Parts: sequence; structure tokens; C-alpha cells
Amino acid sequence: MINNKEEYLKMDEVESKHWWYVSLHCLTLKTIQNKFNFLDVSILDAGCGTGGLLSFLKRKKYHVLQGFDVSNEAVNIAKSKEINVKAGDLKQYKFNGIFYDVIVSNDTMYFFNLKEQKSILSEFHKSLNVNGVVILNLPSFNIFKGIHDRAVGIQKRFDRKMVIKMIDRSKYEIVEKVYWPFLLSPIIFFIRFLQKIQLKINKRVKIESDISLPPIFINNLLVRLVNFENKFLPFKPFGSSLFLVIKKI
Repeated sequence: MINNKEEYLKMDEVESKHWWYVSLHCLTLKTIQNKFNFLDVSILDAGCGTGGLLSFLKRKKYHVLQGFDVSNEAVNIAKSKEINVKAGDLKQYKFNGIFYDVIVSNDTMYFFNLKEQKSILSEFHKSLNVNGVVILNLPSFNIFKGIHDRAVGIQKRFDRKMVIKMIDRSKYEIVEKVYWPFLLSPIIFFIRFLQKIQLKINKRVKIESDISLPPIFINNLLVRLVNFENKFLPFKPFGSSLFLVIKKI
């Protein structure tokens, strides 16, 4: 989705309300709260997009926040929210002497090959304080591929084996690895299945993401459903995303 202005504007419009973003932000917040019982947590959002997560964390009273993104379109939108962001290429990220307690890089790793992923995580490791954590959200399972993947630039979908290859176990301990959303997976699969059919029979089908905001009643219901499964279903065998937390060792 790099420099796709239309998609970034759409993201910015719905990111604080859409059930998927709200659920991901809550998962991220819960991880930070469980790890740190204070607000002076230094957090870097590496690939911050339009700044939705940083804005969310700012509203939760976290204030040591930084972010960067390769897209100038996204950075310009994020800067309008009065958060500390700048342009930067995750592929070129290097430790610069600044340490963080948390590095978040949600839905970015699919842009890179295995060697690049390992290099990025190695630089993250150098940038973390003792016992710091990296939070990643990854698109998962090829059965969930669809028009959405093309719209946002998803090059690959992850499974547990791919995650194991990506993580250097001499540097990181995997502390959380959970698929989500589980209960909505059949619906997501059906929608993406129809999208695959569209792509086969109509070469001129409009390529756009699935992030349009549903009717408010439905959106709120979906938020509650995902929150329910994240609270009461600790083990979920599959989902369209894989939420991953790794701790520096």
C-alpha cells in the first residue's frame, strides 16, 4: 500500500472506529499493560502508517512515543495528529543509539523476504532495553488471500513455520503467538473466496481493501465478538492474522 493515497485516506478515516483496527490496538495495549505497569514506556511504531496506533496510545496517556513510515502520504497524515513521526524505510532501519521498551511493527513484515526480516529483527534487538518486546501482527494463511491483499501490498501470508524461521531464538523468546479473529474466520474466508473468483473472471475488478467501515451496529458487534474471543479463547487454531510478541533475551 506504499504511497497509495486513496487507501491511506480510507485508513485514516476509519482507523479509530473499524472493528479490526480497534481490536488490534486493544491487543497491542493489553500486551504493553501486561508487561509494564507504568506509563513512561518508550514505544516505537516502526511502520506507523497514518499514526492510528500512536494516537490511540497517546489517548491512553502513554507519552514516550515515536514512529516512522516509508510513505510520505502516511507520514503527512500522522503529523497532523501531533504525534512524533518521521519518514523512514523499515528495510533500512538501523540502531541509532536510542533504546525502546516496546517496538511495534504491525502488518509490515510481508513486504520483505526472510533475509530482510531477520535483519530488521536483529536491529530491533539492538534497539531494545533489557527485557524489551517486539510486537508484530502478520497476515496469516493463504486461504484468506483476496483482493484486499493486492490492495494493501501483502506479498505473503504467514504460518507458524514461517515465524519460527524468521525469529532468531538466540536473540528472542516467543512469549505470545495467537491467531485472530477466530470466530469471524468463516465469514472472512467466504468473502475472500468470492474475491478470488472475481479476480479470475473479471480482470478489471476494482482493487481496493476491506477496511470500509460497516454499519455502526454491526461494527460494534464485531468489536465485542473479537474482544470476547481474545479474553475467553486463549487458544485459537487459525485466523486471518497472527499476533506475535517476542521478548529480547
